[in-house]
Amino acid sequence: REGHQGTQLFGEALLAFGGHHYQVVGASVAQLTWHQARLDAGERCYGGTAGHLVYIGSDEENAFVVDAVKALPAGRLPAGLATHAWIGATDMRAEGRFEWVGGRHTGEVFYDTTLGETVDERTVTYAHWSEGEPNDASGGEDCVQLMVGTGTLSSFWSDENCYKPNEFFIVEFDK
Repeated sequence: REGHQGTQLFGEALLAFGGHHYQVVGASVAQLTWHQARLDAGERCYGGTAGHLVYIGSDEENAFVVDAVKALPAGRLPAGLATHAWIGATDMRAEGRFEWVGGRHTGEVFYDTTLGETVDERTVTYAHWSEGEPNDASGGEDCVQLMVGTGTLSSFWSDENCYKPNEFFIVEFDK
């Protein structure tokens, strides 16, 4: 993105996986909506590349992101280690059609609730929904969060109200 020419990283430590770089941003006392997290991610820069909320394309990448959150110092995690992190997925443009926002996967639909499966004409896509998700409970659950903790829901995704504050979000910097 033009204007993101910096080479210095602001804030959290940088982590590398699969040729991309990531930041886990937040703390147990931080509370950001999905919209705030998306704006913050887009203002971050590393090596001249603008950040975006993370795209997760495999079990390995999902596990890497979960482990990155779990590895944070105890003072940054909520008691009991159960927390949530915003990722770069939403169905705001078309209810039930989840797509990635930010980076080279912008607009890529990866899950369609009318089909009940991952969908993409060009490639095999990835989703890691918790059982019963996405469910648009109470209407208005249009953004995707990653659940992180010690229980059985850890590493799974759920749709959530975009204005619900979460403790963390994950920024990705493409190659």
